[in-house]
Amino acid sequence: MSPDDNGTLRLSIPAREYIDREVERAVRDAENRINHQREVSDSRFMSIEEARRLAKIEQDKRLDGMNEFRETLRDQASTFMTRSDVRHQDLVNRIESAEKVQAAATARIEGRAGLSSWIAPNAPAIISLIVAIAALAVVVLR
Repeated sequence: MSPDDNGTLRLSIPAREYIDREVERAVRDAENRINHQREVSDSRFMSIEEARRLAKIEQDKRLDGMNEFRETLRDQASTFMTRSDVRHQDLVNRIESAEKVQAAATARIEGRAGLSSWIAPNAPAIISLIVAIAALAVVVLR
């Protein structure tokens, strides 16, 4: 240490030492800033990775729901009648309807014929019964 012209003490450090210390301090500061930036970047990267992972999970859930809905529609569609089934069923219904009409007509024809064949041999007995009922009614009403 040596006093200067004003009487204050000055430290005399060789220039090389001073420059080396300043460079070391600047390097330490730069390394600290780099490490801090690395930590910030790693933190951001981890946050982005976590958000991506959660988004993938949500997307998988949505896709599973869509696949389930699609499978439900496929199952439901398998129970529907196809166009050919509808045409076939329409033809079957028409045939059944025609068969019912034919059966009713046949029954009417057979019923009339059956009634006619029963009335003809029993006509005298039926007429006698009607006359007896009329006579009885006349006697009762007098």
